[in-house]
Amino acid sequence: MRRAPFLWILIAAGCGGGRDAPRAADAGGAPAAFRFPVTVVEAVYGSVTESVILVGDVETARRAILAFERPGRVTEAAVEAGDRVATGTPLARLDDAVLEAELRAARAAAAAERVDADFASAELQRARELGDTIAQSERDRWSSETAAREARAARSNAEVARLEALLAQGVLRAPFPGTVVARHVTLGSHAAAGAPAFELVDLAALEVRLELPAAVAARAEEGDRVLLETGAAGAGLELALDTIVPSAEPGTRTFRAIARFAGSAAPGLRPGAFVRAHLALGEATGIVVPSDALLESPQGASLIVAEGGDDAVPPSARMVPVRILARGATSVAVAPLEPGTLAAGARVVVTGADNVFPGAPLLLQAHRAAL
Repeated sequence: MRRAPFLWILIAAGCGGGRDAPRAADAGGAPAAFRFPVTVVEAVYGSVTESVILVGDVETARRAILAFERPGRVTEAAVEAGDRVATGTPLARLDDAVLEAELRAARAAAAAERVDADFASAELQRARELGDTIAQSERDRWSSETAAREARAARSNAEVARLEALLAQGVLRAPFPGTVVARHVTLGSHAAAGAPAFELVDLAALEVRLELPAAVAARAEEGDRVLLETGAAGAGLELALDTIVPSAEPGTRTFRAIARFAGSAAPGLRPGAFVRAHLALGEATGIVVPSDALLESPQGASLIVAEGGDDAVPPSARMVPVRILARGATSVAVAPLEPGTLAAGARVVVTGADNVFPGAPLLLQAHRAAL
């Protein structure tokens, strides 16, 4: 579509000179009035599905930057960038020699504490069985001793559990199946706690995150269909909007919509790829013309219609102000602002409309592109 010309009067005033000057119509040199060459198409009555073009990115719903929970020296780096891993696959290991020694000592201490606690418990049971043959104070002493030794045994067991947890943190494992896209540690390097070691993405959980202007977000609904441009000629992927985030992005004042792929059905797409998508917003019925025929200006939209014409008199241009009902990819549905000024079958100018003015004589040619 194009903007409506603002200088039609000046063009009309100047049509008597230059290329608009009369020229010989035949070998006899009889002058013929200049006619503006345009292409026309016949308007039809029909429906147009309104769509907008959105931009966005392909992302993965599962992306993790993995780090060790404790520091240490890397003794094994098992995977490289690009490797595919399953859930639980070891990615790297830390040196555990010191922790293993501490764990052995803690387990031995826990075993000794357990023996002491069991002995105290047995002595308490024996004192209770003897009844009044021993003093109550003796029974109370063994009861207190048993409780204290059980507490020390529990503390020793807790220390064993702590060291076992620290040992487990020395192995970094994949939390989900995916592909390693970055490795930040090497064999022999020191890994700091919390510092990125690997980056893992799940290529089977891709989604498209689209940016919706506020006006589009107000009309879009979850379940609306979007057609992605894949780059292949005449091919595309159709998805449904799964989610429209109800809060705008602070920086851009746009809303985010998410369309997810079913399974791994995302041929040729990878996380981080830029995409364009066509979102259908609704359907309207009216007079359908090519989008390129529409002239738009701050005063509104209009069409140029070729009117009349016979062997003696050429057709002339007539401007018809219209209201836009729906915009499609290549066509637009409109309605005339004044009833009766536009109907199906009208010859609408597609190319050359910028150069004509109301009442200008036209030289018609059929427009190649059909509606």
